[in-house]
Amino acid sequence: MDSFNEIWELVQQELQNSVTEVAYKVWLQPLEFVSFKNDTIYLSINEFKKGIVIDKFVKTINNTLESIFGFHVNVEIVCTDVQR
Repeated sequence: MDSFNEIWELVQQELQNSVTEVAYKVWLQPLEFVSFKNDTIYLSINEFKKGIVIDKFVKTINNTLESIFGFHVNVEIVCTDVQR
């Protein structure tokens, strides 16, 4: 799994160059790699940020992953916190 963490670090570096510093620090830097299964990468973030990341940044994440992997990768954003 370390290799996927290393790939995620590379993705994070590319994302940092794709958006403003504020957008990266607020919305993309907090994303955490969970797993990569079949053709889907699972990333986690808190519930508050999930909707914004999906609406505003999933396309950028997809494009970055595709440029690194060389093929289309689906992105699934999951929550790190559970509302009670």
